[in-house]
Amino acid sequence: MHFRRSGRIAFAIVAVLLATGAPPLVTSVKAETMEEGSKLSEAETTAIKKAFMTASEALGAADWPVWSAFWTKDAVLMPPNHPRIEGLEKIRKFVQADLANLKAFRPSDWTFEGRGDLAVVTTAMEWTFKDGTTKTGKQMVLMAKDAGGAWQAQKVIYNLNGAP
Repeated sequence: MHFRRSGRIAFAIVAVLLATGAPPLVTSVKAETMEEGSKLSEAETTAIKKAFMTASEALGAADWPVWSAFWTKDAVLMPPNHPRIEGLEKIRKFVQADLANLKAFRPSDWTFEGRGDLAVVTTAMEWTFKDGTTKTGKQMVLMAKDAGGAWQAQKVIYNLNGAP
């Protein structure tokens, strides 16, 4: 009930702003921002994909120093049905415990958007475990390019596929 009331209040505020001719809340976004300006170069998408694949192989091999290099120190991970995890060390401990029996991790079905030193990447994912079972899911990753030009994961949210 509280959500309905809040939603009605927000709708009423937007309706009043539109009806009174108030200036738009966001004025600096231009059409060209979402066109050519948001395209990453082929070299950038290749570098991002290479970073993902290196981290994926390291994850399957439990090579934590290589895997950790994929993440910024202040990274945030938002796994399904779990509170947000902040910071590389906490993320590493969570992943080590949660995926202790992982054999392989494979991203696929890539999309890339971004410009400059930020990129948003989405992928499908498949986990293969040592007992032969698999899980699939999808993720959205905010990547940041560091001062040396390496792409690192800054924010990651994912979920598992399954029955709705």
